[in-house]
Amino acid sequence: MTGTQYDESGQFAGYFTLTFLFLILFPLSVSTLYGFFRESTSPGGLHLPAFPYPAQHPKPKSSKQPKATWTRLAVLAVGWAAFAYITIKTRDIKLEFSVYDPFEILGLASGSTQKQIRKHYKRLSLQFHPDKVKLAVNQTSEDADNYFVSLTKAYKALTDDVVKQNLEQFGHPDGKQEVAMGVAIPTWVVDSQNSLWVLGVYGILFGLGLPYFVGKWWFASRSLTKDRVQNSTAAIFFRKVDENADFSDLLHLLATADEMVGVLPSTPIDKHTAKMVKGTAKEQLDYVFPATGIYARPQSVRAAVLLFAHVLRIELPRKLQSQQRAILPVALHVHRTLLAISLAHNWLPTTLKMAQLSGHLLTATKPGDSVYKGIYNIPESLAEELAEKAPFTVARASENERRQLLRVGEKDGVRQEDYHGVNEVLGRLLHVDIADASFEVVDEETVTPGAIVQFKTKVRLVPARFPLGDDGSKPESDVLEEVKDSRLHAAYTPRFPHERPITYLAMLTDAKTGRIIVQPGRFTNIPVVQTPKFKNVAKSLNLQFQAPPQPGVYTFRAVVCSEVQPGWGFQAARTMRLVVEKGAAKEKEEDDISEPEEDTLAGQMAQLRGQSVKKEESESESESEESDNENQDNDSSDSD
Repeated sequence: MTGTQYDESGQFAGYFTLTFLFLILFPLSVSTLYGFFRESTSPGGLHLPAFPYPAQHPKPKSSKQPKATWTRLAVLAVGWAAFAYITIKTRDIKLEFSVYDPFEILGLASGSTQKQIRKHYKRLSLQFHPDKVKLAVNQTSEDADNYFVSLTKAYKALTDDVVKQNLEQFGHPDGKQEVAMGVAIPTWVVDSQNSLWVLGVYGILFGLGLPYFVGKWWFASRSLTKDRVQNSTAAIFFRKVDENADFSDLLHLLATADEMVGVLPSTPIDKHTAKMVKGTAKEQLDYVFPATGIYARPQSVRAAVLLFAHVLRIELPRKLQSQQRAILPVALHVHRTLLAISLAHNWLPTTLKMAQLSGHLLTATKPGDSVYKGIYNIPESLAEELAEKAPFTVARASENERRQLLRVGEKDGVRQEDYHGVNEVLGRLLHVDIADASFEVVDEETVTPGAIVQFKTKVRLVPARFPLGDDGSKPESDVLEEVKDSRLHAAYTPRFPHERPITYLAMLTDAKTGRIIVQPGRFTNIPVVQTPKFKNVAKSLNLQFQAPPQPGVYTFRAVVCSEVQPGWGFQAARTMRLVVEKGAAKEKEEDDISEPEEDTLAGQMAQLRGQSVKKEESESESESEESDNENQDNDSSDSD
């Protein structure tokens, strides 16, 4: 028989609570310590090149979420403190285990003989028999009877064969006992007086709390695209984006995202500020703000003003500056949906514009701006003056010539105290170089129609100070060295609130139609040529596509474009030719089984099935053969 007992003393509830806390605290602690270890062994979230930032304009914050927050540390501290407290309390609880021992009940040693047991029991019977016992204080006759029964039962367990067998087999003289299952729930939880409160807590947790959080998670996941952008935002972009959209159209489209509603207030923006930004956009970009539809929403108008003010370098009031810093990461986040829509349509020019758009947001520039405008502490007038000179020219010039070009110490030039930082950034500006690109087919020497072709690209980043092929040194080997580096290189983004890694898109395009043939792959942790001596380091990326169905020579264009650098060094391209050859005809295999003869049963069956058979030789042919044989015999006899 089985019964259920609740943990009245709380001895099992402590172990249950400790197990539950350990299953939560241990993984959380390990992940936190791992995060601390990674942060202590790596200088920040991103790595080389480490651009110097001026003191008045500190380095952007890391875009990666910290591994350990104060909230997590507080939860761990409270959790482990509770774990230690419950451990101490549980250790002090005396566990109640009852094992029936007749020797202990009778007060005898375990090795007592039968004679000693009988003698001792007789003495106890005279003392504790219900008719002779003297009740103690607070002792009832029922207690005395129960005690004498226990003595008698223990005595029989040692002397009676049947009772002794029950003790040895079941652990009790009365035979098989009831099995009690302990439940780690204190009695007060199931007490009828507390049932209303307990049911109320269970109802709140499982009737309201659990459905709420599960439903919130479900509807939140259903309302987002795979890029973690709201479906409503993706629908707006899908309706509004166009193949002929220019920079201003795409930038304003970012401001209509529904993500802006949760970041910006719904109050209209200051009219004076809006008029100033709109006027500058009309003057410099020849763009007029739409005033109808989704563009007229207060948050969309405010977001558009803040975004255009960012790329146009318009100074805003302090309150609007904080809102501007808040929406810039949001705009860059929803930008990936715009890029995905363009790639779905295989629009090459629009895709390049969108890649440049992200770079303009990071560098606070607009199309046509000088690359030097993105370098902090270079005046805009000087940046425009140097626009015609490539960074290679300025970075590799002599010290005196570089100072003259940057007009160090002069009016409208680089200040003397800023020259070192500007020189370092200028020398570390990167441009992408396609080191190698080729087409390959697995286990085939030629490309045949419909074959699966691998497009292999190898790229590297070259600082402006060390241009390829013009640094006075030669490569040690023509073989490219594949570099596997898990570090992410940081882009130079002094006017963006967060750090961003350097990323590039590699794609294969049709040179004639201007369409994307193979969807792009994303390059990260591309190796940077760090020394003046040229080294053949590169990072490879493989893309697969199906060869054209017809033989011929097809011209493609491999394009690698940056997502963080919109101007100089934005892209590299290489024209490639793919030769598709006609596949060799398969030889017809000969049938090893000979054809049946016409006059056989197998031949007749084959004729009925329409198969070929060996025909029988004609009578004329056989007669001619016989006459020839006879003539030969006659000739031979004449000669004899």
